[in-house]
Amino acid sequence: MSIEDERVVPKGVVAGSGDLRRDLDLLQNAVADQAVYLVVRNDDISGKFIFISFVLDNAPVRSKMLYASTKNTVIRQLGVEFFHPIVFINDKDELSGDAYETLLGTGGAKPLSSSEESLAAVKQMELLNGGGIERRKQQLVGTGSSGLNMSVDGHLLDNLRGLDTGQTATIVISGDEQFRVDGTATATGLGDIASTIPTHSPTYTVARFGNGYYFVYCCPSGSRVRDRMVYASSKQGLLNDLKSGGIDFIKVVEVGDPDEIVADERPLPAPAAQTFHKPRGPRRR
Repeated sequence: MSIEDERVVPKGVVAGSGDLRRDLDLLQNAVADQAVYLVVRNDDISGKFIFISFVLDNAPVRSKMLYASTKNTVIRQLGVEFFHPIVFINDKDELSGDAYETLLGTGGAKPLSSSEESLAAVKQMELLNGGGIERRKQQLVGTGSSGLNMSVDGHLLDNLRGLDTGQTATIVISGDEQFRVDGTATATGLGDIASTIPTHSPTYTVARFGNGYYFVYCCPSGSRVRDRMVYASSKQGLLNDLKSGGIDFIKVVEVGDPDEIVADERPLPAPAAQTFHKPRGPRRR
């Protein structure tokens, strides 16, 4: 199965040989160097299938993100109770009969009992649903990460430093996964740049008004899901790169459609400091 036009579609069926190790060798010869989901009958466990997410290390970042974020949904739709084990492969050599034990992660372990299998299914369902205290802790801790590490085009910083007052630059992520300037325009203020922003896909816009820079991330409602994910995950990394290059922003704005931009160049107010008030003690009698 592969993802095409934001839909999971079947790519074909490989006739099995009756031997799981030999079937894995057949799959290795059948799959191309592209991201796919594979479902293989598990001959060792009756009624079970092996679900393989096959995404090579050198696959484009977009494909890695798309297949990683869609995997759990596909498994839930097909029925998590039908799959054991669920594995991820990023090297074609691992999809082979020689790597059978490593692939299954059994190490010669005996098949699970019915109670162990039920417990494993519950744990797998919790994982697929994003449950678990430790995972949520990690999500909270990771909120300040810089996202994807896209590279910055060599001329990007020079183009931004060269902006005159009243000029804007549209930044996009190119096919070779680099931030680059896609065009420039003129505007009198934040409220005037909506007409310069494309409405069919996400973009970043850097504007210069007065002696300062403004950053606008726009993600129109009609954008493709894949583009939304890539641009949202890359925004903080771009801001960090620009700051490291000496470009500080008076204001960072994030909107959906361009017409949501408010004509207000004032910096966002800093959050008010919270003061601690000592509670009153008990009344004296």
